[in-house]
Amino acid sequence: MKEVFIVESQTDANELIPCLAKFLKKGEYKTSVCKGHIREIREGNTYRKEKDYGINLNTYAPDYVIKDPKTVNILKKDIEGADMVYLVTDQDREGEAIAWHLKEVLGLKKYKRMPCYEYTYKTVKAAYDNAGLINENLVESQVGRAVLDKLVGYDLSPLIQKKFCIHSLSGGRIQSVALLLVCEREKEIMNFVPEDFYDISVDLQEVVSSKVFNAKLVGFDGKKLGERDVKDEALFNSINSDLNRADYIIKDIKTELKTASKIRPFKATTMQKAMPWDPDKTMSIAQKLKDKNLITYHRTDSTRVPEDKLAEAKAFIEANYGSEYTSFYIQPGKEKGVQDGHVAIMPTDINKTPTSEALKSLSPDEKKLYVTIWKQFMGAMMAPEKYNLTTAIIGANKCDFKALGSVTVFDGASKIIRENNRVELPKLSVGDKLNLIELKCEKKQTKPPARYDERSLAAKLDEEKIGRPSTISTYPKTLKQRKYVVKDKNDGKLHPTELGMEVCEGLSEYVKSIMDVKFTSILEEQLDDIADGNLTKEKMLSDFYPGFCKEIKNAEVEMEKPVELSEKCPKCGGTLLLRHGKYGKFKSCSNYPDCNYSYDERPKPKVVEGTCPECGSPLVEKNGKYGTFIGCSNYPNCKYIQQEKKKDYGKCPICDGVIGIRRAKKGTFYGCSNYPDCKFATWYEPTDKKCPKCGYPLGDRKTKAIHELKCTNKDCDYSIKR
Repeated sequence: MKEVFIVESQTDANELIPCLAKFLKKGEYKTSVCKGHIREIREGNTYRKEKDYGINLNTYAPDYVIKDPKTVNILKKDIEGADMVYLVTDQDREGEAIAWHLKEVLGLKKYKRMPCYEYTYKTVKAAYDNAGLINENLVESQVGRAVLDKLVGYDLSPLIQKKFCIHSLSGGRIQSVALLLVCEREKEIMNFVPEDFYDISVDLQEVVSSKVFNAKLVGFDGKKLGERDVKDEALFNSINSDLNRADYIIKDIKTELKTASKIRPFKATTMQKAMPWDPDKTMSIAQKLKDKNLITYHRTDSTRVPEDKLAEAKAFIEANYGSEYTSFYIQPGKEKGVQDGHVAIMPTDINKTPTSEALKSLSPDEKKLYVTIWKQFMGAMMAPEKYNLTTAIIGANKCDFKALGSVTVFDGASKIIRENNRVELPKLSVGDKLNLIELKCEKKQTKPPARYDERSLAAKLDEEKIGRPSTISTYPKTLKQRKYVVKDKNDGKLHPTELGMEVCEGLSEYVKSIMDVKFTSILEEQLDDIADGNLTKEKMLSDFYPGFCKEIKNAEVEMEKPVELSEKCPKCGGTLLLRHGKYGKFKSCSNYPDCNYSYDERPKPKVVEGTCPECGSPLVEKNGKYGTFIGCSNYPNCKYIQQEKKKDYGKCPICDGVIGIRRAKKGTFYGCSNYPDCKFATWYEPTDKKCPKCGYPLGDRKTKAIHELKCTNKDCDYSIKR
């Protein structure tokens, strides 16, 4: 008997093989790698007159194409003669769809679906024993989402590109809502009117112990006061006058036993929010921990914990902390918008503690993230902290103040997950007189809501149940790439650009269905209904798409109309219009073509030192397709461009050519001067150091997560950290 296990990546295969070896005989099984989806919806073209979506608009059936024929051929050879093929992909909608594509393309007759959330002996054996059929409802939901997002993107992107004459712009179902959230927050900040209020508190001293503590004003003349309720200057003066001649006496004291809120293990967005990095870096580091089989799947929206993990955690806690620290974990209920295809993010082996020898090989960032995940998971498995909360009410003439203090009775989860920073009040009794150390009266202003950063924007999308956990962290990055938002270098907050605000306003006015957080969330709920078998993808799409098409057609007409300005044309007195052109905004006369007046809104090019060697005109700095360059100010009459001085990166390792900078659509790379006869090329900037394995120059490879010297020979895997 021969069994073939198809997994998504070579890393998965490396982790799966040792588990299979424990219950299957050597030679009776093998693994094969599909590299994720082997099919995708055919690329359409919506810029032609007859638009092509790669989707049948009558039935909403996608037209699939093979992504990598070479991989498919390898898979077909690997399964030849197999008695059973196990499809070992992730246990969410994407994983189910990947398995379905494999079944369809490979023509599988004898197969079993074997979803795994981690590669340990227990989970792999359980998945093997319970392997079954593909869940067609999950496949339908994934296909429905893919078709929906393709249709929306194919219609929105050309609309935005045509309006603003910038081909790199795009729109999408989730991306556009993410932009809406950023722009709406910016409007809140712009329209925010600060209010003055007085913050009043006192520092008091208990006579016997001499301990000083702080108390906040909570009432005056029999009326309760909130933190910002003292806004009127007359009221403040009355309070201030009353306090200057007051005695401070304990009116009431109360102590209650409190239990801290139970915490949950991380899911993707809560993990991102807990770390000080941008979401991309956090997910990149988490991927490395997953590849090393230290944590379970990290792109999850679930906080569910398997029963065997609960038992394992309980045993560990009893052995290391005591039975009083164990707790019953309540599994999350089924929520709308939560796929729950994976379990919570947790260590695969909880015995690999923050001080474990197994972590010594990790980078500082990898260890920091692993330790945070380990502590969060173990804290969620432990009994919560219990503490005594003491509330003291202090009377001072007509004023009442409140002081709070707490003492930990049982540390529980706080033993490992966070520092204990509780502040204890001195021993107090009703009727005690206190010494006034300082009366603090500070005039403050209310603050506007904070702008989103990348982490909080991803968390907001998750809160609204919009998007998938595997991609939700990418939308802030997409908004930056499209120049819809910029990231403040000082505080890391996202600020919408003028372009971003205009795109958001245009779509909000004419494509309201997409620019509606609640409606987008409803679409996510409908995808859940498809996954549950309560709705078909055809019904969901036919209810949505025709109305959306009408909005797009109306927007194509309305958004093309120029904005009428109050200014008059200096040439003929006609009304000036604000238009968008290839190079940005410009003003033009409404009487065009009878009047050809126009005024470019762009800033004038910066004049630099030197003159054009061809016509003698001044040289100016300009912006082009590949960034800034220096050219003649007499363009288009003179098309002189100052050539960039090319740096010499040494001799080509293949021929007698010289390595220099080259440019392509994807960015800067380094190649041989004898191209196309010599094909040497690398994305890494060559250094003067040579590879000890093959002699090629080492290139400087720098990303957010790593900085290393890597061999520029594509067939050599040598690298060393910098």
